[in-house]
Amino acid sequence: MDNIRETLRQFRGDASYLDSPISPLQRPADFRCDLMDFVDPEMRLRDYISAVSRVSAEWRVELDREHPIRGAFPAAMRTHLFAEYDVGWDAYCAHMRKQLSWFS
Repeated sequence: MDNIRETLRQFRGDASYLDSPISPLQRPADFRCDLMDFVDPEMRLRDYISAVSRVSAEWRVELDREHPIRGAFPAAMRTHLFAEYDVGWDAYCAHMRKQLSWFS
């Protein structure tokens, strides 16, 4: 979410960038470190922000459960951010597994 806030601050007052592809904001493969770096480069920034919001909302609901299902978070990410973009999903899972062995 921090990279979304940072991006929005840069373009304050001009909403036209929201319909641009996310690719100019992504780091090269060797320097990937944020979620934004792994999603489909053709995804519009508007769609990315919306998808991250949906994932966050679903995860908040899951955390309210007495026994949260750990796999619900990656499932929501897969559905909303990586639908039809297996290359990015595989790379993101590999990146996340460095710190969370259960993530996939």
